[in-house]
Amino acid sequence: MVAQGFTVDLNKPLVFQVGHLGEAYEEWVHQPIVSKEGPRFFESEFWEFLTRTVWWAIPVIWLPVVCWCISMSVRMGHTPSEIALMVGFGIFIWTLLEYSLHRFLFHIKTKSYWWNTIHYLLHGCHHKHPMDGLRLVFPPAATAVLCVPFWNLVQLISTPSIAPALFGGGLLGYVMYDCTHYYLHHGQPSSGVPKDLKKYHLNHHFRIQNMGFGITSSLWDKVCLKRIDAAVDSLRLMVVCHRQVGSKLGSAQPPKCSALAFEAIKPIKLSKLEALSGRGKIIPLFLEILERSWLNDFAVAVVVLLGQLGRLGVAACGYKDKEVVNLKCKLSGYLLLDGSFRASFPIQIAAVTSLLGLMSLNFEDVIQSDLKIPEVAS
Repeated sequence: MVAQGFTVDLNKPLVFQVGHLGEAYEEWVHQPIVSKEGPRFFESEFWEFLTRTVWWAIPVIWLPVVCWCISMSVRMGHTPSEIALMVGFGIFIWTLLEYSLHRFLFHIKTKSYWWNTIHYLLHGCHHKHPMDGLRLVFPPAATAVLCVPFWNLVQLISTPSIAPALFGGGLLGYVMYDCTHYYLHHGQPSSGVPKDLKKYHLNHHFRIQNMGFGITSSLWDKVCLKRIDAAVDSLRLMVVCHRQVGSKLGSAQPPKCSALAFEAIKPIKLSKLEALSGRGKIIPLFLEILERSWLNDFAVAVVVLLGQLGRLGVAACGYKDKEVVNLKCKLSGYLLLDGSFRASFPIQIAAVTSLLGLMSLNFEDVIQSDLKIPEVAS
């Protein structure tokens, strides 16, 4: 039975508490506590020990198994090029498995006591305590249990000589995934692909939890239209547009820049935005506010767009359907301020810059973007 108004005591073992949250579990688990010190899960020291894993245990335990699997296929007569192909295909299969498990199992919505408890153990704990370094990689005991059905599946879909290398490739993909995942949370990449992956993954944790399911790459997010940055591409275009085109037209002609940015946002307005929220009855209200604001001022339009993104979980607090009136009031409060329309452009852009804090965007990176903006006729 679900306890009404139940509050989780963070000073006590959590696992058998979270189930009592009922329908409130989904909201609770996606309000992260950013601390490197993780909570206690169980009263039992034995079960508590099994939930804690240092990251380096993953390659130490599983890489020898990978080598043994590959060597089995080698001993059965396969050439190095054939082995490389099998291992590569195994890694590719893992990327799909990684995405599918993360999206369809780890992010399933639960509300009953036992399903909440199971979900918390599987993945919810990671979203609640994303910086807990000892509960970031998958415990080897649990991995060993899951390996059994996957090994049987690989044997069913391949030949006896191919199965070991194919399974070894998949297991290697898993090792790469878990080590990459740990690095994205605790490493400090300064540039390139690692930095982009870290920003992408932290967006998933702290901005839009129902997007960006890929860890080692965003390949399947692209295929399934679940890339986090797809939702903000038009915002990036609008900011750069106002900087590049607005400087040519002068501050007296912002509507032309706004019109250009409006054309850029059109493709995602009705399709992606509505698909992301999954609540079609709410979106028309936001679109109506957005279209009215385009007629008034560029900066105000960006603010409204940020409000829409907040509806999708970009804002740290997030919004639920029952709080849509609250969101509308927040937006209306800004839009009704006389200063919103009379302020000079520098003041307006300063307001927008502060609102960019709602998103995982570095304003300097946005301004220095090399996006090519089409010329606007004067």
